[in-house]
Amino acid sequence: MNDTVSKSVHFDFKDVQLANITPNIDSLHLSGLVNGSLDYDQLYQQLKPSANLSVSDFYINNSDQGNLRIDIAGKNSFKNYDLDIQLNRDGIPSLSAVGELDFSGAEPTMDVNLNFEAFKLDAFSPLGEDVFTNIKGYAYGDAHLTGIIANPTMEGTLFLDRAGLYFPYLNIAYDFEGTSVIEMTDQKFTFFDVPLYDPKYQTRGALKGTLRHKHFKDW
Repeated sequence: MNDTVSKSVHFDFKDVQLANITPNIDSLHLSGLVNGSLDYDQLYQQLKPSANLSVSDFYINNSDQGNLRIDIAGKNSFKNYDLDIQLNRDGIPSLSAVGELDFSGAEPTMDVNLNFEAFKLDAFSPLGEDVFTNIKGYAYGDAHLTGIIANPTMEGTLFLDRAGLYFPYLNIAYDFEGTSVIEMTDQKFTFFDVPLYDPKYQTRGALKGTLRHKHFKDW
């Protein structure tokens, strides 16, 4: 702390376990080692909260995602922030998220642009709950997420490579042959004639249709 018109607070993180400082999120377990700093500066009515953090050995649901970089800057507020997240695996960018977060309302909201480049999909197997599991493959493409963070509106197109999943109610695991296209609209994923291959019985088919969700729970 400084004088009555200015304040400055600085926190350093050194090899802090990510799981110990993040809230519990259904179907999403995060882990890794956090290093970096949190800062708060105030001069008269000007507020400047910020965070510059790195997460090494970053895992999502036991899936090794590489190293994560997070830069957050308050917009003269504790409730509105600019966000810049970069994920690198083996020195190659696999995900970027750039946009804004707003905590001023009853439910936090976002306006974030995502770019995927060989992003590992197995991290999100638990999100399918009992509808589909064992998700695999890599995602490429762009998406725009807006609205409530827990149930965002999605707009964009993903291209999946070497993808596949398991349908428990059919007791069948399918590989997606070639490059598959998935369109995201609102809370809906639309599959466009995705060629399927069942390696166990060596049969083929096609997937066409939509999957809808609410808070990634009710499918």
